[in-house]
Amino acid sequence: MAAWYTYPRIDNYGAPDPFGGFPKPDSNILCPENTPITSPLAGVVSGINAPDGLLPAWGAVVTIKLSVPYNSVADHIAFLHLSSIAAGLKIGSSVSIGQVIGTGGSGPHALGTQKAALGFAFYHDACYGYGPTWAQYDGKPELNPVPFLVGLVGAGLPKPTQTITVHSGETLVIEGKP
Repeated sequence: MAAWYTYPRIDNYGAPDPFGGFPKPDSNILCPENTPITSPLAGVVSGINAPDGLLPAWGAVVTIKLSVPYNSVADHIAFLHLSSIAAGLKIGSSVSIGQVIGTGGSGPHALGTQKAALGFAFYHDACYGYGPTWAQYDGKPELNPVPFLVGLVGAGLPKPTQTITVHSGETLVIEGKP
């Protein structure tokens, strides 16, 4: 099975979200059911599902605070519409590059009521979809995941302490556990 980020995407970041009147905050990846979802960046799990631990409407979600922020706003990544979360993953768990954080799919088996293909997003708070920064940054170019995903596909899954170039010649140094 190919890596999750190599499958076709629905890149409509910032367009009206089909589940609400807000700017779409993620890119959806059309990966097959039960695709292992690995973290492309190192960090620490800062949120699982909603702050109270309950499943939000957009399904199972894992938020990771990045060891090295993508930019001054995008200091977290989130995977949403997951089919499952990896056993043993909890808030405070260290996540290394390439570590499985859950499974994704095309949507019908996603958890939650807003079933959709795997979502990947940058975020600026500990628990995706919550906190005061949602309205402040949602739809802003700093959180657009598309340039990162394009760079990721071009470079392949980053290796620990690898440098990749993403859109517009930006360079991102990625550090992780070997």
